Amino acid sequence: MNPLLRKMGTFFRLLRAKHTRRELLYTLLYRLNIREVLTLVRSHKLWLNLSDTTLGRWLFIYQDYEPFEYDLFTSSIKTGDTILIGGANIGYYTLAASLATGPRGRVLSFEPEANNFRLLQKNIAYQALGNVTAEQLALMSSADGAFLFRATENLSNHRTSPYQHYALDESLSGESIPIRSVTADAYLEQRGLHADVIKLDIEGAEFEALSGMSNQLLNPRLILFIEFWPKGLRAGGIEPSTLLDLLQKHRLTIFEIHEDRMHLSAVDVRELANRFSDEGVTNLLCLGSERRLKPTKSEGLEII
Repeated sequence: MNPLLRKMGTFFRLLRAKHTRRELLYTLLYRLNIREVLTLVRSHKLWLNLSDTTLGRWLFIYQDYEPFEYDLFTSSIKTGDTILIGGANIGYYTLAASLATGPRGRVLSFEPEANNFRLLQKNIAYQALGNVTAEQLALMSSADGAFLFRATENLSNHRTSPYQHYALDESLSGESIPIRSVTADAYLEQRGLHADVIKLDIEGAEFEALSGMSNQLLNPRLILFIEFWPKGLRAGGIEPSTLLDLLQKHRLTIFEIHEDRMHLSAVDVRELANRFSDEGVTNLLCLGSERRLKPTKSEGLEII
């Protein structure tokens, strides 16, 4: 056998063994009713909620999440940038943004769900992230508030929508609570700021949030990372093509992030709008008119 292949085989066996051990440890901690643990994720420590049997469990076992998008996100941030994060959850991307922008930058993290927000604050305090402001608010098209429908197991899947049929989704508890909301434009204007980089992962409420940040979307130097989940959009009364049309209206160039292949591809809007009849989700990178992708010598991509 080729020595390199033998080494790779050994590496992956060790990797599987490590993940198996961490999966067993997760099960043990869960059965012992230990719910919050401090875990090394990538190269930083993060408080996790083990009650989150989806994202929390994944981060505990694999100690990584969306590595290609994570690296793309962090490399897009320049020192001193202002980063806006909608759906901050417990702070995985907040920590990345804080370190990337440095002490002269600003990170504005929005998370409306109380338990996630408490853990977000705990991670910010633990890492002493002085350039982060956390807000227990939903980014929407108005400051009229909304209802949050709680998820039962995937605790990053809480959803905001004025449409009550969200509660029919079996992954949700049926419990809805009122939450406060704000528009990104109003929030930033009051503070004399504009967003250089925006990341939205808010379970189908992305169109709502985008509708409240028209001024930000007109920024020709904007970098926007956004989840595209047609089922969630339709559950909120929005056709997927409507969201894509809004992005194009603001002259944003849209790329699809292929996490499995570690690759970006230009988006055919019509194809993407019709690709998912029911299930299916992907993440998008949208660039303002003065931004472009530049290949690097290491066969990667740089946003300039």
